[in-house]
Amino acid sequence: MEAKSDDDGSMEFVVLTAWECASCEVAGRTPPGMALECWSCGGSVVITARPSIRRLAG
Repeated sequence: MEAKSDDDGSMEFVVLTAWECASCEVAGRTPPGMALECWSCGGSVVITARPSIRRLAG
């Protein structure tokens, strides 16, 4: 999902993928377009959520 602007263009929404690595017992968030892999071991991860994060555009 791509970033979106509010009607007035002042806010932007980014959907990050939240994940957990069972091997390392760590968690992380990855922005759109990046590989989903553990930052600690580089292994595969389990996706736990895809929350929408609001941030100021600019």
